[in-house]
Amino acid sequence: SYGVSQVDLLKLSAVGYDQIILDAVDFDRIRPTVIMFEYKWLSLKELHELILKLEGLGYVLTFCGKHNLVAHQTQHTGQIRVL
Repeated sequence: SYGVSQVDLLKLSAVGYDQIILDAVDFDRIRPTVIMFEYKWLSLKELHELILKLEGLGYVLTFCGKHNLVAHQTQHTGQIRVL
């Protein structure tokens, strides 16, 4: 509804609501190139389900720091724009 057609970086820091926000993303319409979120507040089951979901969408996941996970697309060929 806002006319957004591409998201290069989706960075979440929502203290326990990261999974809820990611579940609300319409990955059929917009697929961020890179997603960074906190997993500290997730149960092991929730983390496992989220990892499987993102991998199923073609993301490669890397743990970053103590509580962050970075997911990036393997098929992205364009440049990432930084504002």
